[in-house]
Amino acid sequence: MEIVTVAVEAIGPTTKPTLVKAPYAGTSADRAKKGSRDVYFAGEFVTTPVYEWNLLGNGNEINGPAIVESSHTTLVLPPARKITIDDYMNIHMSA
Repeated sequence: MEIVTVAVEAIGPTTKPTLVKAPYAGTSADRAKKGSRDVYFAGEFVTTPVYEWNLLGNGNEINGPAIVESSHTTLVLPPARKITIDDYMNIHMSA
């Protein structure tokens, strides 16, 4: 006999998390820049800045192309796109 999967569901009361706004860090993301590399966009290699996700702050803005890296994921920001970090450290991408 072999057990392949076991799942458990639980329902119970939880306390609502308290969200804390990060202090405004300005629009410059230079503090988070850690280098650059050539990245292939639309048929050609483009020298692209690379940023450390964990060093970005509230209000930082990055215009594409760019790469934003962390230990658990990588965000590729294409040319003509922009990201902005909000009060709660969420990344918003726009055209």
